[in-house]
Amino acid sequence: MSIHHVHLTSYSRSKGESALMKIAYRTASVMHDERTGKTWDFSKKKNVEVTEMIFPENQPEMGREAFWNFVEKMETRCNANTCKDLRIALPIELPSAVRLDLGRKFVKKLVKRYGFVADLAYHNEKGNPHLHVLVNTQRLVNGEYQKIRELNTLKSGEVLRIRKDWATEANELFESLGMPNRIYASKEDEVLAKISETENRLNIAEGLLFETKTDIEQQELHLRLKQMEFVNQQDIQQ
Repeated sequence: MSIHHVHLTSYSRSKGESALMKIAYRTASVMHDERTGKTWDFSKKKNVEVTEMIFPENQPEMGREAFWNFVEKMETRCNANTCKDLRIALPIELPSAVRLDLGRKFVKKLVKRYGFVADLAYHNEKGNPHLHVLVNTQRLVNGEYQKIRELNTLKSGEVLRIRKDWATEANELFESLGMPNRIYASKEDEVLAKISETENRLNIAEGLLFETKTDIEQQELHLRLKQMEFVNQQDIQQ
């Protein structure tokens, strides 16, 4: 089973957090914050292999520093949430280029759905490859910027929706490559999948049981069924 982790974090100006600071750190770059006058230099940070900005079709493209300074100027409140950070664990079983492509395609779908700008950073850490996707909190609608409120709270259900969609995307790729690996959006989904898989194995075994001719063979199959039921119960408890 692959590691499943999709987590959304909001960064707030009230906590002393700056979009330029977060972007510089996640992308291992140098960013000058025009609002505060500070320059953030994280260019020596390691394991950041790829960075990329993905804009919605109706949003004019800008350079990284120019765009995030524009975001900081647009957010005028002292406690404004200037950006959000969506962290997505990538399947370690896949080659680096393949998992990056999987993540990039998924992020493009999110950009189309929510209308935000996504600043993607691929951190290829040993044993922990993942994406940081920093997004702004407003989208352009009919020439005007509007707050993206769907992602303001976990109660909206959007984060779980993203997790389920990510699991679907990754599992479809696993299946197309003939790989048995699977990820699940929640522990509940994982348990239900294990129950379904075991039920299928039991049904196959029961079908074989009816075709068995000798009492010894029937006894052996009964024993196998009991063993499979026990293993399933242990998996669910874990």
